[in-house]
Amino acid sequence: MIAVAFDYLFRIFEKVKFSPVTIITHYIFKFFKLPVKHVNKGPKVFASRMGLLFALLSIGFFYIYPTASIVFAGILLLCTFLDSVFNVCFGCLIYHYLVFPFYNDDPDYKPE
Repeated sequence: MIAVAFDYLFRIFEKVKFSPVTIITHYIFKFFKLPVKHVNKGPKVFASRMGLLFALLSIGFFYIYPTASIVFAGILLLCTFLDSVFNVCFGCLIYHYLVFPFYNDDPDYKPE
């Protein structure tokens, strides 16, 4: 779990190119000549922050309450599995419905 938290630490500061998982993935894509798919960065950074939170919670509860630690790790594992296999990113969905509607860069924006 410490390695997972370490990887998410790179991702939340948007230094994705230095993430150990990203480096390995880059070489796998290059070796198999797979097409690169670009995604929106905002939701993925938010999802990485949620992943770091769950990893740190799992680490923090390991000695205090091991069952909670396993639950947090399991939720993180489930979300990672769904994202990698079925392309369903729960962090991105949460971002889309709970964060993005309240965030706007335009200073002249006036909601109706």
